[in-house]
Amino acid sequence: MQVIKVFLSLVVLSSCAWSAPYVDVVNSCRNGVPAAKEIGLTRLDGGAFVLKPNSGCEYQYQIPFGGRNYGYSTCNDQQYLIVSDRFFLSSQAINHSIDKNVSPGYPFAAGSTRFYSVLKGKESYICVTAPAYESGKGAAYATFYLIKHEPNLATPEVDFYFLDEIK
Repeated sequence: MQVIKVFLSLVVLSSCAWSAPYVDVVNSCRNGVPAAKEIGLTRLDGGAFVLKPNSGCEYQYQIPFGGRNYGYSTCNDQQYLIVSDRFFLSSQAINHSIDKNVSPGYPFAAGSTRFYSVLKGKESYICVTAPAYESGKGAAYATFYLIKHEPNLATPEVDFYFLDEIK
């Protein structure tokens, strides 16, 4: 069964490789450890909930990186990622999920959402990992977003991954 999951993960990752992050970047984010020698992976600390969230928002969490803020927030009952100080509707991330029942846009779990910096050569990403669901058996499975760290991009490049299947 594990071999099948690995094979499916590789098929999905290789089919997305043209526009998505490198496979070793994806695997580093997924596993929380560098997948190759040339990968730099650092957990980002120092984030906090904002005392006065933006209008219409609540639970606005921000973490500084590279002179900009990243994070998440709930605004008007929608889930947003904060990407280079701008709000990005998380449901608009490019979906690379194997299980189509799990898609981007679910609420972020405050106690278990983690942020990492992932570097490969000149490429830089922010990795955001979170449980697939806040409770139940889905809480044991991880989802993750990979955000290309280019602060001056007009439209952020955000990829969403769920590489398991909830049984």
